[in-house]
Amino acid sequence: MNRVKAPLLLYFPPSLPLVVAEMEQEFRMVFSPTGRTMPENANALRKELVEMLLERLDDDLLEDLEENGLILDVPRSMLPIILKDLEEALRQFRQQAEEKKGPGVPADLPEELAPLWEEMENLAPSQASRRIELLQQALSLVPQEINPYWWGNIHMFLGVIYFDYMEGDRAENLEQAIFHFKQALKVFSREAHPEEWAATQKNLGNTYMRRIKGDRNENLEQARYYLRQSLEVYTREADPDTWARVQLNLGDTYLNYTKGDPGKNNQQAIHHYNQALEVYKRDTHPAVWGLVHQNLGVAYLFRLKGNMGKNIDRAIFHFEQALEGKTEAKLPPAELGMIQFNLALAWHHRIRGNKAANLVKAAHYYEQVLKNLPREEFPEKWLDVKRKLEEIRS
Repeated sequence: MNRVKAPLLLYFPPSLPLVVAEMEQEFRMVFSPTGRTMPENANALRKELVEMLLERLDDDLLEDLEENGLILDVPRSMLPIILKDLEEALRQFRQQAEEKKGPGVPADLPEELAPLWEEMENLAPSQASRRIELLQQALSLVPQEINPYWWGNIHMFLGVIYFDYMEGDRAENLEQAIFHFKQALKVFSREAHPEEWAATQKNLGNTYMRRIKGDRNENLEQARYYLRQSLEVYTREADPDTWARVQLNLGDTYLNYTKGDPGKNNQQAIHHYNQALEVYKRDTHPAVWGLVHQNLGVAYLFRLKGNMGKNIDRAIFHFEQALEGKTEAKLPPAELGMIQFNLALAWHHRIRGNKAANLVKAAHYYEQVLKNLPREEFPEKWLDVKRKLEEIRS
């Protein structure tokens, strides 16, 4: 039987992401999230990509992959299945890299940082405080004037850690994240380091969205500014997934904004959420697809422009879509409960249709909320739902 070698990339060896990064453009061409690859060409392009990947792997890495069963001799008839695994692995790799929010680890690690970096790689995720200590030490070893690129990267890493850091004062941790991201911008310019510059802009936008200190509306304005800056690099054509995530976050900055014209803010939120849905599809991103629909439901439920009856019906549609997406993604019951609460609220206040039938629907979803939201974790919401059920049944 005719056999070929194919990498099973669902199990990444530590050094493989560097190889993947070098072939970024080829991956984007073949595994196009926006479907630019014609179906009749896709399989041939994918086979070519596997061959290119194998050619790029050095002999030591190739031997290591084969010894660990990560590259196998497979029947040629099985290649489409292997290629499907490759496509899913690359999607997961891109998603994981995006969630880390950092610019990545450059290959030219300064020699003086090697011991610190080795210790950091062996730290558990829960050891964030030690990671912060090591990165602070690293800053003293690579001053800005001697190695500005690595100095900026260290500040970026510190910003990411503080953004996620839950120990101590959460508000102060976010202030530290903002400080370090702004330090990184001192050396990451749009012209010299566009990817790092854009990642830092996006991180600042995300941090200002969650900032606790300061005026809420001013924080949202700052978030909006930095997120828009990042779109100079994160275009839909070049990086559709990140572009869509930024659109989603921009929508949130308008949905939660209480200054200016509420109708215009609401309309801007709807615009950005619809932009995100141009990339996020139910079959490829069920969880985030559901999240966008959930936010659209909220936007329509409280929309001031247009026909109120139509707006509530649109809200119901989006909440139902959100519930389907979140269910498919197997998210925790509490998340489903929050969507069900919104659905119940929309049916409770629905203008169109039969009033009695609408209230039956509302009661059904309120009862589902009580099943999915534990009373001890959500006491106020739980009591609110009980009151609404009593109101319907009275």
